[in-house]
Amino acid sequence: MTLTLRRVVAGIFFAALAGCDSSQPLSGKSAQKAVCTNPVAGEVSYCEQRDYPDLATSGSAQMRSTNGFVYATGDGRSTISLTALVYAKAATEARAKEIAAQVVVHTSDDDFYATGPENLQSAESWGVSFDAMTPATFNLNAHSLNDNLQLSALNGNLDASTTNGDARLNGLSGSVQAATTNGSITISLAGTSWTGEGLRADASNGSVFFGAPADYSARVTLDAQNGTTESDFSGGTTTEPSPTDSHYEVTLGNGGALLTGSARNGNAELRQQNSTP
Repeated sequence: MTLTLRRVVAGIFFAALAGCDSSQPLSGKSAQKAVCTNPVAGEVSYCEQRDYPDLATSGSAQMRSTNGFVYATGDGRSTISLTALVYAKAATEARAKEIAAQVVVHTSDDDFYATGPENLQSAESWGVSFDAMTPATFNLNAHSLNDNLQLSALNGNLDASTTNGDARLNGLSGSVQAATTNGSITISLAGTSWTGEGLRADASNGSVFFGAPADYSARVTLDAQNGTTESDFSGGTTTEPSPTDSHYEVTLGNGGALLTGSARNGNAELRQQNSTP
């Protein structure tokens, strides 16, 4: 089975398993929370929503999903509002509920993760996805396993990573590190320049896409191994260190913070904001 097919199969499996709506990004939709929906036809599964609406925070947190997605969006609040989608799969709905009841969502000390039963039958599984609203100025270490990750409207020290999933970074600022294994990264830049130290995005077995307004100011470098670098902006330079590698760099507008994208076995692209990767 090819790598791409494995990623597609994994995404279909966990979406069906959860019976949860994780297909729509939350950027610009802070009032629209991810919720449990009807299970996919033919799947015996169970999903429940657990809400933690007013969690105190020191301003820094760690969020790790178990076979689920992670969404985090910043706004003017001072606490964290967290929705956990807990799902389970088994031969019967009663058994799936029994598995879900053993899943514990941990929310203390700014450390958000889940633990659950380990000795399951081969056709049984469980997972937890997180959808959080946080203060806009916030430090976050976020990781999603076997699903996607999205951070929006956050300013701080941000470390985002996925395993077998894609990452979307929308309107961020500060010092940002993002990485995927078997996934791609899409960065949507907002405003006219980056505020803070800068951003580095690394995709293994995937691509990196930047979307920037036409009047944006920053320094951008792109690297692709076994792929190409492409840009809609003028004035940049492209070099090819080897027949299969490409390097691109450009100063947009007045320059500023350094934004770096590196793709292995994929492309690295810089597009004007309204372009679709």
